[in-house]
Amino acid sequence: MRQVVTDRRDVRELLEAAEQLEGEFQSASLGYLARSLSFVFAGAGSVTLDHKLGKTPTGWFLVDLDAAATIHRAAWDTRTLTLASSGACNARVLVL
Repeated sequence: MRQVVTDRRDVRELLEAAEQLEGEFQSASLGYLARSLSFVFAGAGSVTLDHKLGKTPTGWFLVDLDAAATIHRAAWDTRTLTLASSGACNARVLVL
């Protein structure tokens, strides 16, 4: 926020309140916009990943897969993403 100098008390109080709100917003929004996560499926089954976005994801992209397997989302919430695979593979996803 830019520095403003004024003799008006009401303007100073308004600027101080705005700075406080800005600080609170920055503290609350320390999550990530997206995360790249790598993981291993030992066989058909599911894996639960801690995505650390601080919110429920809006989607995910499969970035890399080293075997002929199908991966789909089984569940997600504000903390975790659970993916299920049809077989053994190493995979990497981008979680948004």
